[in-house]
Amino acid sequence: MIELREVSGMTDIGAIGVRGEAGVNLIGEVYLRDTDSSDLVWSAASPLILGVSGDAYGAGASNFSISVVTSAVTITVSGGQPPYSVVWNRLDGPDAFWSVLAPTALTTQFRRTDVAPGDNESATYSATVTDVLGNSATTSTITATVANYGGLGGPLP
Repeated sequence: MIELREVSGMTDIGAIGVRGEAGVNLIGEVYLRDTDSSDLVWSAASPLILGVSGDAYGAGASNFSISVVTSAVTITVSGGQPPYSVVWNRLDGPDAFWSVLAPTALTTQFRRTDVAPGDNESATYSATVTDVLGNSATTSTITATVANYGGLGGPLP
């Protein structure tokens, strides 16, 4: 519902709402406009709340160094105002051997190159999600772990 009222030559907006199954939910943005600019003066988007599907694991078996890709990790977003932008960040410093396969997506996997036989490697990541209004939130820490089970004695199948 939008209630507009003229007062002293200016328009006063009383309320903006959408009636959904659970009642009235306030949504949207209100802009005041003059001849030169538009300024956001109100937004009723709820805060961003993020969830993560869990840590990521991957393994291979070779008597040589290999690249290993982890299982997928997915961020769930509630609140805010879509569309959302995503940036994945490595928390334990840069490492040329680790990469994020979909660095701007809600679902991604991680790759570690040069995993030597018998090695087990880990890296920690988080993602920052920003909505169209510029509100942002950061996920909890995600651990990506990879292993090469080769070189542990005997031939590989």
